[in-house]
Amino acid sequence: VLVNLEDSNNLSNGMQEVTERMLEVASRFKIGRGHVEELVQNAAKYRDVLQAKIAEISGRGVNIFDQNYRPVPNTNPQKFAVAYNDVFNREMQPLFDRGLETFPDAIYSLVVDSNGYLSTHHSKNQKPLTGNYETDLLNSREKRIYASNPMEIRRAKNTTPFLLQTYSRDTGEILNDLSHPIFINGRHWGSFIMGIRPETLSHG
Repeated sequence: VLVNLEDSNNLSNGMQEVTERMLEVASRFKIGRGHVEELVQNAAKYRDVLQAKIAEISGRGVNIFDQNYRPVPNTNPQKFAVAYNDVFNREMQPLFDRGLETFPDAIYSLVVDSNGYLSTHHSKNQKPLTGNYETDLLNSREKRIYASNPMEIRRAKNTTPFLLQTYSRDTGEILNDLSHPIFINGRHWGSFIMGIRPETLSHG
């Protein structure tokens, strides 16, 4: 029997989505204090810290809802500029870096807007461009729109308490991605995202 490749891919993606939703529901309603539940709760608390800081920045008149993404010339992968880049670099990056100390198992601990735009990355992943694609892909990851697959789109637009998904990252890593929505003055802004290696969630 010949199987259409596209149909096969669609089936695989569908099965992955069902598995992720089952894991999400199980994690949300499981009674106890297992590792996943503890991680979800602690991540929500850190989301609250970041959300409060973004709200404070917004209160100073910074347009944190700017989605007029202006292409930055000569960047590959393509970068984009928005109104709040500089203030996020100054005031949010230290919090993002602190997140890696708070969650030592995390690969990243960041925020994206509702379209998947990531203004500011960890200091170790926000280095000047070198012109070498492989080097820049790993070390210069800020000012990019991460919306190249359904997982990235779902986490950016999600407004339910949290999502726990499987993530095939553009660096080749397979991660679990935990995300919590961010609301500023009642308006959905985006999400706090955390990447964790799958073996980490098997602890406890």
